[in-house]
Amino acid sequence: ASLTDIILSSASSKTALALAYFSKRRGLKVTGLTSPGNVAMLKATGLFDRRRAGGASGRWEKAEGTR
Repeated sequence: ASLTDIILSSASSKTALALAYFSKRRGLKVTGLTSPGNVAMLKATGLFDRRRAGGASGRWEKAEGTR
């Protein structure tokens, strides 16, 4: 089985952004998990196919402008 998707937590971190970059280059669909305040930054990078916002509540919601 080949990998088609990857989910990155703390998606606004430098490490996650680098992994998202290389994952996109390999053709993977990238989902980023981040705090609500970082969703716009993730969208601006163009590296994430989906963005999910969450926090201390432990609930992850679809971020605005995602599928």
